[in-house]
Amino acid sequence: MGEPSVFFKVTIVDEALVHGTLGTLVMDINSIVDEKLEPEQEWGVHAYFRYRSVSEQERMQEPAWA
Repeated sequence: MGEPSVFFKVTIVDEALVHGTLGTLVMDINSIVDEKLEPEQEWGVHAYFRYRSVSEQERMQEPAWA
């Protein structure tokens, strides 16, 4: 959208992906990053997040996620 941004790629251990907890886990991670790093206040950028499981990363083999 043309706005200054920072992108976080988060790899989650498969064991943490228990049914029904993914949404809570994602919200917790987003909140922690926002509270601790304050990207909008400190850097003037909007934070975006992409999530992937360890097993998904092993299948995909994308070096940018390593």
